[in-house]
Amino acid sequence: MNSAMVSSDKKASVLIFRLNTLVLSTLILFFLLDKFLGVNVRSYVYIGFFLFTMYNYAVLHKGYINLSKITSLLFFNVLIFLVASSEPFETGMHLQFVTAGAVALALYGYEKWKWAIGFVLFSLTLDIITLKTDVSFIAWRHVEHDQAIVFAVLNTLIASGVSVYTILLISKFNYESQEALKQKDKLVVEQNEQLLKTNSELDRFVYSASHDLRAPLSTIKGLVDLIEISDNEKETENYLGLIKCRIESMNNFIAEIVDYSRNSRLEVESKDVNLNELLKSVYEELQFMPGWNQVEMIWDCPENIVINSDSMRLKMVFSNLLSNAIKYCDLNKENSWVKVSCQKNNEHVVIQIEDNGLGIPRSLQPKIFDMFFRAHEKSSGSGLGLYISMESITKLSGDITLNSVEGEGSRFDVAIPINMEVVS
Repeated sequence: MNSAMVSSDKKASVLIFRLNTLVLSTLILFFLLDKFLGVNVRSYVYIGFFLFTMYNYAVLHKGYINLSKITSLLFFNVLIFLVASSEPFETGMHLQFVTAGAVALALYGYEKWKWAIGFVLFSLTLDIITLKTDVSFIAWRHVEHDQAIVFAVLNTLIASGVSVYTILLISKFNYESQEALKQKDKLVVEQNEQLLKTNSELDRFVYSASHDLRAPLSTIKGLVDLIEISDNEKETENYLGLIKCRIESMNNFIAEIVDYSRNSRLEVESKDVNLNELLKSVYEELQFMPGWNQVEMIWDCPENIVINSDSMRLKMVFSNLLSNAIKYCDLNKENSWVKVSCQKNNEHVVIQIEDNGLGIPRSLQPKIFDMFFRAHEKSSGSGLGLYISMESITKLSGDITLNSVEGEGSRFDVAIPINMEVVS
């Protein structure tokens, strides 16, 4: 059974249950009104309607929706016919055939319009027999003129009320279905956009990754060839140093590929993180990179700031930002420094990583978070670092902004929620 059929059956089940409850309530109302007006009604009429409602409850409880639709429409029409044909036309009991027709149209709808029309014609046929013949299968009930008016008003209200309620309920179901379809369409559009983005990034990734991996290997091969033909020990030592640099470059690039994969594939895992401790541990792990001991570190991060977030992704972000601040320091300046500061409000923590290094040209700043984008010609990186940082922070419901002036330095502001809301 497909989802559309399940949805249709569910709607029918709700409608039958509610209409069944209305029938039971109306039965009680008529019983009390008959007693109040002193109208003599045979007990089997009440019993018939009562058994009809109990039957419907039982069938619905068992999940036999189609059986309930057929039998409830048949029994309801027959019961209305038995009562309407046994009392004066003025009571308006025949108006309940309109109710039966409206319910048939609602239960079957356009999808099974032949069944709907069939039951509407069945109700219309019984209505005509009631109006045009003297056929009666139960004892005739005498009703005074004033009593008939009361019953006519009541039957009119019930028939119109139930019909309107049925139409409104179906309209509500249709509205909810349309809203659900809109949400599904929105989800499909978002998934398509994400798929296009992923495919585009994959194409760029394969192209750039193959280039960035092949280039160091070609350099290493060339240096090995030079070593093989060189008899100069000093030259050989220099070549080995260059090979080491190329291997280190490849190692860093592979590490960034691993970070990219981990951020894309792994679920976000949140736990309490002390920001000051995490930032200092990241800084200590960078101590072997060139220029580390030539840059003064300035710390302005309170030791008691704790947030609920993903420490693995935070380490990736701050490792990229701190390593860039060190890598692109301006050693021509009298004092090169990197400042790390933290500010906390009710909902977020903002970590600022500021330096007085080379800075980034204004024209290039909108592109710095793009995949494989390099802002400096002297860059030896892959161009993945800032891209991974932005992707990681986005998954943590945060954001990164840049303020930079070429020749003066840069400042990255990383805003992170104190209590993370995961973004898929």
